[in-house]
Amino acid sequence: MNCRLIARFLGIVSILIGVSMLFSLLWAMPQFGGVWENEASGVRGLLISSLISCLLGKFFFWFGKKNTNLQLLRRESLAVVGLSWILAAFLGALPYLISGSESSLGVPMSFADAIFESQSGFSTTGASVINDVENPLVLPRTILFWRCTTHFLGGLGIMVLFVVILGQGSTGKAIMRIEKGAGSESNPIAKMRQLAIGLLRVYLGLNGIMILILVLLNVSWFDAICLSFSTIATGGFSTFNSSIGHFAANTTLNSGLIETVIIFFMICAGTNFSLLYLFAIGQPLKLFRDTEWRTYIGILIIATILIFVSGIYWNDFDIYGTSDKPMISIPDTVSIKQNQETIVPLQESQSGNSVSVSTESHPLESSESQPIENQLVEVTKYKIPWHIALRKVVFSVASIMTSTGFCVDEQDSWNSLSLFIITILMFVGGCAGSTAGGIKVIRSIIMFKTFGQEIEKSYRPNVIRTLKLDGQNVDRSVQTGILIFILFFAVSIALFTVFILMIEPNTQWTSRGLSYSEKLIDVSAATLSSFANTGVSLGVAGARSNFSGFSDLSKLILSIAMFLGRLELYVGFVLILPSFWKKH
Repeated sequence: MNCRLIARFLGIVSILIGVSMLFSLLWAMPQFGGVWENEASGVRGLLISSLISCLLGKFFFWFGKKNTNLQLLRRESLAVVGLSWILAAFLGALPYLISGSESSLGVPMSFADAIFESQSGFSTTGASVINDVENPLVLPRTILFWRCTTHFLGGLGIMVLFVVILGQGSTGKAIMRIEKGAGSESNPIAKMRQLAIGLLRVYLGLNGIMILILVLLNVSWFDAICLSFSTIATGGFSTFNSSIGHFAANTTLNSGLIETVIIFFMICAGTNFSLLYLFAIGQPLKLFRDTEWRTYIGILIIATILIFVSGIYWNDFDIYGTSDKPMISIPDTVSIKQNQETIVPLQESQSGNSVSVSTESHPLESSESQPIENQLVEVTKYKIPWHIALRKVVFSVASIMTSTGFCVDEQDSWNSLSLFIITILMFVGGCAGSTAGGIKVIRSIIMFKTFGQEIEKSYRPNVIRTLKLDGQNVDRSVQTGILIFILFFAVSIALFTVFILMIEPNTQWTSRGLSYSEKLIDVSAATLSSFANTGVSLGVAGARSNFSGFSDLSKLILSIAMFLGRLELYVGFVLILPSFWKKH
């Protein structure tokens, strides 16, 4: 193992991260809406963290300067990728700790909180432990921007970024193969450095276009940049406590158009970037003829139809999304049932939308939009028009399958069929070569084709049939490797779930009147969410909650799960094998 060569690459990663921190300082300036009293701690945290990162990078360069062998073999490539993501998580946590950022007002972030938030950012998971991102006293805007910047850096992979910078033939090829994962061997672009540059152009282009569109829709520059970083990286960090549901409750913005734009770019981000590159240079048929992409779109459509129909049947959709404020106007006279009094008749909605009603508890607001204090009320559940409900479903399906994790509705409160479909979408994920998580659509396709072959062999044992995909033969070794990976992925989720169930106190559930079976479901979903890099989970870590209620040890375990999921298991696990580090 050439440790000095590995150190040189780690030095590049350290300096890249340190320099990236400086861009967040712009948002402390008054010209960019910064208030020094709120941003002083954030500026201090970023400057010190940047200095530490750059000094560490210089140390790595000094350690590796005597190395004369610049050939990066497979083991060194694996070590560089794995250690770089670990290093990024620790360096990315420094701004949270040094700035004194808080998870809630008056509750400073612990070491486990900071590592969790940083790993979630770089792995583009989007899970969070911060309860109030809109309060600059809890999280300065400079740190909030750095939080989304970690998505930007992790989205296409730090490795791809410095492969572009280095352009070292076989070295770049080795790193790209590891970073791209499934589907990299059959990629239509021959040269790896050309591939890296092409992917970077697509990545930057999608970010730039989305930022401009959101700004034209009257979203602030700060929010537009942060949300674009999170969308194209399929991360899910938002600048609002209610995620994208914030826009639905904001009457000054066209929330429908904003959500539609985000849906489009989430679907793009879940597509193989190599195919997007070919589309951009005038070869669109390669995208439309690609089996994986067509299957990906088909799954999105089928899941949307099933969830929408079952949601209509079970009355899952109402005017309340992830925000306490309604998405459409409430009638002047609200039907309430208080202290067993007679229900007051409803009037027609001010917005002109016809709304049907059913009884359910919700926060009630007065005409001045201030909550009515010290009273429990039962208000009617206003069901939104079908086209708004459909948009919510499309958004949620795209967000879950691409592992973005944005929310516009409390999907964890939907019916059991919808929750089952959501779980499957989290497991499958997006396309290979995209920023999405999960096992990837291509692996699912080959898995089911392999199952079909094995079923046929049961009644035609002498038939030898080659599995084909897009006109190309798929080796038997590839089929076996994919089946092993999927099994390994499922077993890892099960083992990590058991670990967290053993160490996580029951009080988070019993204090809410929840049962032990609900703890099992919530922990299983949180673990799957971490491995699949989705970020949004069910129950205590659902659409209107986060992971702050978990213990510090559980957060560290989930951080490891996010790391393993981002590197597709093998790269992470080899780092703990003693034989991996032995000399050739």
